[in-house]
Amino acid sequence: MYKRTIALLLAVIIPLALIFTGCAKERLSEKEYSDALYDNFKEYAAALEEMETVQADVSSSQEKMLEQTKATEICEKAEEILGRFRKLNPPERFKEKHKALVSAAELELKYVRAIKTVLTARTPAERAQYINEAASVFSGVPETQQLPAVLSEIAAEARDT
Repeated sequence: MYKRTIALLLAVIIPLALIFTGCAKERLSEKEYSDALYDNFKEYAAALEEMETVQADVSSSQEKMLEQTKATEICEKAEEILGRFRKLNPPERFKEKHKALVSAAELELKYVRAIKTVLTARTPAERAQYINEAASVFSGVPETQQLPAVLSEIAAEARDT
């Protein structure tokens, strides 16, 4: 009787705990999923574009520090956006493609983190080394496995419905 009561309590408590902690997410509809992908990528692309404007050379060291701080904040924003892809619960139809999407987002995340490392460089030689490391993130990775291509493939398949 005691084991049965415990089992019954666990059967009720665990699902409720998952719901209230956000661990059990409802599967998104195809439109919700497509919209979330589009919105997140659009926001990520805007962050990258903003990053390019921040990395311009500046004259004084104080200006440089402000630019580095802003660039670091943009990188952190980009990291947060890329993390959203992992948290999406895709429709059943896109479950396998979503795995490729998460993998591509992880690659982008690695790149953003490499850019953050560039911002910490103290010497021109260090900066050159970190830039080379950032540039090599995508080395050997086919374009078809990179975020824009994976998103395009999912979008094309979603339009076919």
